[in-house]
Amino acid sequence: MKNKQLIVSLSNELPQIFAVLIAFFIPFFPKIVPLVIALMIVSSVIQYKNLQYYQGFKFFAFLFVTFYFCYVLAMTYSDNTKEGWFDLEVKLSFLLIPLFFLFHGPLKYNYLRTLFTMYILGSV
Repeated sequence: MKNKQLIVSLSNELPQIFAVLIAFFIPFFPKIVPLVIALMIVSSVIQYKNLQYYQGFKFFAFLFVTFYFCYVLAMTYSDNTKEGWFDLEVKLSFLLIPLFFLFHGPLKYNYLRTLFTMYILGSV
């Protein structure tokens, strides 16, 4: 019973945990950030029943998704497709992270201090 409560509690904290991991690894070891983002997406797929739609993030998610699709549209006019596909792969976080927070909601305020602290620790 206690293990189930712990798992439910951790699953509710996943957006914050992944945000803190990303903040730490961006300056320290940026090659692991795509792995953390992939784990973030996989955890969302696994917990699809717990997802909620947060109306307040619709506009911001729309902006980032539109920005990414502008890149996709520009890619169709590019002569250098090899570099274009690589650029789309690099900018995939502009599509995935806003959609993640659209269904997981905002970061909790008390995690922002932890987020900044982990970014500073990763930089040091």
